Amino acid sequence: MEWLEQIASLRIFSGQRLSVWLWVAAGALALIVVLYWYSAMRLVVSDRWRQILTALRIAALVFLIGYLVNPVLSYRQRKTVKGAVAVALDTSQSMSIADSVGGLERLDAARQLLLRPPQEIVKRLQEKGEVVLYAFAQTAQPATLAEIHQMDRASGEATDLAAVLELIGRDAAQHRFVAAVLLTDGRSNARSDPLAALSGLRFPVHVVGLGQIEDTRARRADIALLRADANPVATKDIASVVRVRFQQTGFSGGLFPIRMTEGGDVIASKTVAAGDVTRQEAELRFTPRAIGVHTYEVAVPVQPGEAIAENNRLRFSVLVNETTFRVLYIEGGLRWEYKFLKRLLEQDPTLESRCMVRTGAEHFLTTGRGAVTLQEGFPANLDELAKFRVAILGDLPRKFWTDAQLAMLERFVSEREGGILLLGGFETFCSGAYANSPLAKLSPADLVKSVAEPPAPGKKIALTALGRRSEILTGLERAVVQMDLGRHYPLGNVKAGAEVLLETSDRRPLLVAHRYGKGRVAALATDGLWQGAFGPRRPGESTPAEQLWRQLIQWLGGVQPGEKEEKGKVLVANTDRTYYEPGRAMVVAARVNRKALPGGKASVEARFTLDRREVGRVPLQSDAREIEHVGSFDPPREGQYEIQVSLRSGNKDIEQVTLCATVGHPYRELEETTLNEPLLRAIAAQTNGRYFSVAEAGSLVEQIEREKTVRESRIEREWAASPAVFALFILLLSTEWYLRRRKSLI
Repeated sequence: MEWLEQIASLRIFSGQRLSVWLWVAAGALALIVVLYWYSAMRLVVSDRWRQILTALRIAALVFLIGYLVNPVLSYRQRKTVKGAVAVALDTSQSMSIADSVGGLERLDAARQLLLRPPQEIVKRLQEKGEVVLYAFAQTAQPATLAEIHQMDRASGEATDLAAVLELIGRDAAQHRFVAAVLLTDGRSNARSDPLAALSGLRFPVHVVGLGQIEDTRARRADIALLRADANPVATKDIASVVRVRFQQTGFSGGLFPIRMTEGGDVIASKTVAAGDVTRQEAELRFTPRAIGVHTYEVAVPVQPGEAIAENNRLRFSVLVNETTFRVLYIEGGLRWEYKFLKRLLEQDPTLESRCMVRTGAEHFLTTGRGAVTLQEGFPANLDELAKFRVAILGDLPRKFWTDAQLAMLERFVSEREGGILLLGGFETFCSGAYANSPLAKLSPADLVKSVAEPPAPGKKIALTALGRRSEILTGLERAVVQMDLGRHYPLGNVKAGAEVLLETSDRRPLLVAHRYGKGRVAALATDGLWQGAFGPRRPGESTPAEQLWRQLIQWLGGVQPGEKEEKGKVLVANTDRTYYEPGRAMVVAARVNRKALPGGKASVEARFTLDRREVGRVPLQSDAREIEHVGSFDPPREGQYEIQVSLRSGNKDIEQVTLCATVGHPYRELEETTLNEPLLRAIAAQTNGRYFSVAEAGSLVEQIEREKTVRESRIEREWAASPAVFALFILLLSTEWYLRRRKSLI
């Protein structure tokens, strides 16, 4: 019998460190003292009362010794328990499709199986033991019966079967699961593999498949916008492009419009012919006319009989800037400097650039964006050249230029306030071919015949005293001396009035600049400063090399820092793209107009919202001038995000900007809506479970065998921890005190 086994397993030991026998000896001594004391009272009270009082005092003494010794009673206990069952319900958007038995939505059909007669799967399982409920979509979490009852719709934006299987696996030891039940359509569209998540499970997984194998959209056509790709930063009055990717089913051969709107006004539109392929791309062109942050919506009108209306629109934001100036870059051949500078110029939203690289004796490859186009290569006259603010001249041989073109370059600087950068190369600096040309007259240092010097370990970049004060190198004093020098093309004597800003560690000029007439000219006698642009960086952050080149171009163009800031706008912001692949960080950049900002310190914060719920906040880190701010955020899941960028002073918001961006496929749950029966059967087969259709689900409960397990544990009860023992001790002391008082012994 169980109680006999408990008695046989009984153990007693002391909760104190001292020996039990020491406490027994002390108790015996105390007992002798008590008996002697009360024997001396035989002349005061009768024998009967003396015995009663002695017994009470001895009992209290025993309790006191018990508290000091604190004996611990230990015995073995056995308990028979039944294994639990995990029941997981899919609540993703695809479960809202009404293609189940009787025209029910998949979620309603699942709840009917779980909660309502005649199946009542949960109730019937609870009669045999514990049932643990879960709900899952893009994430998985425990659920209650009340939550499943009150669920009004399936709204999850993705399905991650692996997540719920892993959660059940983690909870298996706590609940001792003997089986799991999944109710889902099996459209697992997360990156995790649900079959791989089964490796940690040691019990069968039974699956109830919901939905139809035939695609409902085979009967009802549908159009879904997948993504809208645009440059997140555009330039006022310069055409920009939005590439819209969409998926259509059932509209082959038909026509439908794609419209881009802002505040209800149509910005661009295009009529698309639906081809035989399912996925297509359309290109919309628009020209922004006002600077600032603009939120656009790309949408396709819901077509007659279309299955799903929610996936017909996407929103995104674009920051429209005003053009600062135009840059012409002409290079003698394909080299790393060209690749870097071309990218830098094309990504700067405040610049219009035209990049030309020589690919043959008379052939140039021309790229760039902007209103200025060059029909015949290099500008034909001074007026055409003067449309640019800065000209960057790469490594071109002297014979490339006519005398008239070089004279035009000299007038471009001296008369039209242009800026010219002479970029390091053998033909320009070492050949000596330009020694007596107008270009040598423009240069801040003599162009003499010399020998190019390859990189050397001990040769580095040094910052001069004039360089420390130059606006070209503002904020770069420490970084520039750590950049790679690369190949050095020695210059001749520095001209009077020119400033050496950078030099080699052996004191030879590297970056020299001066004012010439109304314009500015700089010579950079190295080809290595681009290398730092491809180093590691935080998302959205510029490298020191990129910052150096931007500040050099701005100086050549005569633009002072903050010159183009609007006095009315304090804050502008943008994301680094309008569409993000899953797993990619969202980068938010903001610019603060310090001239229009009230006095005092200010901070910039980005708040991210999805489905009208805040999912994160990120403080944007500022540069040394507290003008440029940048921060990154890892989106928890896919969807259309709204980003509120706030400029704050203390606890007060000074100005706010709202942006929109898309992560992944917000409506991918509705892209593939068929029952994924092969995957669900594989899950059941791999775990020795069974696959059930809705019609067969009534027999599911009988398939689950509840294993009985005997759990053995050892129970320990401390004397001092028992409230009853303490209460009895107080009662004994109180009774003895009352009787002694009654007999006038105290």
